[in-house]
Amino acid sequence: MQLSIDFPPLPYERQSGRDVGHKLAKLAAAKAGQEWQDKALAALKKFARANAQFSIEQVRAAFPMLAVRNAKAWGAVAMVAKKEGVIAPVGACKTAGGRMVATLWESRVI
Repeated sequence: MQLSIDFPPLPYERQSGRDVGHKLAKLAAAKAGQEWQDKALAALKKFARANAQFSIEQVRAAFPMLAVRNAKAWGAVAMVAKKEGVIAPVGACKTAGGRMVATLWESRVI
């Protein structure tokens, strides 16, 4: 005799890792506050005017005064800059530690 088990539907839709990452970035940015987000976006735009290609890790290193508790917040800033046409993804690059891959961004404001 085989038992039939009915599982209830999941309370959420299945999400891609990218979508989950975007949500976590937005939450981290919200916790950092709107003032921090505005300053970080201005810093990213300034960096993009001076550099043809870069990673967000390089932007963070160039503006240590904008250090935030959760570095994922910078992902939300990158999403806003992408939406505004300031930057566009063009590939991938290794992080400074060499163990992870990050998005390589191209400036669209040079």
